Parts: sequence; structure tokens; C-alpha cells
Amino acid sequence: MRSQLEEHYGKLWVLGMGLVFSREIYLWLFGTEIAKDGVHATALLVGIIALSLSMYGSLRSARSESL
Repeated sequence: MRSQLEEHYGKLWVLGMGLVFSREIYLWLFGTEIAKDGVHATALLVGIIALSLSMYGSLRSARSESL
């Protein structure tokens, strides 16, 4: 039960950090005028979230293999 809760909260944490940092990175790279464009911002958010989740999954599987 505890490992399921840890996995659930881990995914939520990665998702939240992905949302926060991808917005900041987008604003830093492209400036505020272009960042108002929802299509580009959404595409960048989805890409960074997918990358974050895949990294989390690889770290999780590597940790489970080492046990």
C-alpha cells in the first residue's frame, strides 16, 4: 500500500514540477509576448511532462532492479 502511495505522489510531484518549470523555461526562452500563445505553450508543456515522466519511470525501474 505504501509503495502505491509513494508512486502516486511521485507522479503528481513530477507533473507539478514539469508544469511549473516548463512555463518558466518557456517564458525565459521566448519572452512574454510569444508565451501567450496557448498552442506553443501547451506543446512545450506536454513535451516536458512526457520527458519528466519517462525519466521518473526509468529511475523507478532502475531502483526496483537494484533491490
